[in-house]
Amino acid sequence: MGGLAIGGSGRTFEEAGRFDEAIQAYREAVQSFRSANDRENLLMALETLGITLLKAGLNEESDKVREEFMTLASALDAR
Repeated sequence: MGGLAIGGSGRTFEEAGRFDEAIQAYREAVQSFRSANDRENLLMALETLGITLLKAGLNEESDKVREEFMTLASALDAR
C-alpha cells in the first residue's frame, strides 16, 4: 500500500479515536515516503504524525518528529 493510502487509513483510525493504530499507520506512511525519497509528502506525513502523537499525549515522541520535520523543511528551503 502506498504512503497516501496508508495515511488515509491513519486518518480513519484517528477520527475513530484509535490513536495507537493511527500512529502506526502514519509511521508506515512516513517510511513509505522516506523510501520513495518523496520529500514533500514526507513533510506532510511527519507533520500529521507529530500532531497525532501530541493528541495521544506522547509529547517527547512528538518533539522528535517535529525536529525531523524542521530539519527536512530547512534542507528543502536551502535548495
